[in-house]
Amino acid sequence: MKTLLYTTLTLFASFAAYCQPSVKADLTLAEVTAKINGNPKVQVLDARSAEEFAQNHLPGAINVDLTNPDHQAILDHLDKSQPTFTYAIGGGRSGQLAAQLLTNHFAEVHVIPGGIANWIGSGNPIVNHTKAGVAISSESYQALSHSDPLVLVDFGSKFCPGCRRLAPVIDSLESAKISQLKIVRIEAYDNPDLGQQLGIQAWPTLVLYNSGKEVWRNTGFIESGALQNAIESRRLLVAK
Repeated sequence: MKTLLYTTLTLFASFAAYCQPSVKADLTLAEVTAKINGNPKVQVLDARSAEEFAQNHLPGAINVDLTNPDHQAILDHLDKSQPTFTYAIGGGRSGQLAAQLLTNHFAEVHVIPGGIANWIGSGNPIVNHTKAGVAISSESYQALSHSDPLVLVDFGSKFCPGCRRLAPVIDSLESAKISQLKIVRIEAYDNPDLGQQLGIQAWPTLVLYNSGKEVWRNTGFIESGALQNAIESRRLLVAK
């Protein structure tokens, strides 16, 4: 009797696990893009704030800000049977939204790998509402990269948690007043085209130029000492 009960419970648990949807984390960005472009019924959900969404977003995306008390009403009007993709800057908010979608019994949920930074940096289309005159042109960026012997570009966003964590490191570097070093901070939301041109696929990204030539790049957080060492070790490099 106990053996029969154990077998029944095991079969039930296995069936429940089989029926339970799960977040698909095995797709590359190229596979995600193909799925989105290949199915007009796909639902793309932007997990960022309304302010961020107003600046730029993926084509056809729906804003679902989890901090908005009314966000559940948006989810209730979606088709749970269709593939649904979530994104934010990285995987934090998009992962939280994906988990809620699964709780709401959506059949297929994917988090877009690398978020909007990877989407833009990989050359995919975006709806951009940046105000005219805010974005930095390619020509202006080239001039900036040549404006001092050493130029460190901090490419990130005020909305990016990782960028905010890195900000004190950049502040301390500015306070150190390293000879012949200029620091340029670029708001990624205002410059999606520039992000594509530079291949910036995650925020924050630091790019160091020596006489206008890129000599070093770092994505994500870096300690102050390691950053200063990286700059000093490349100070004497001569652009070819």
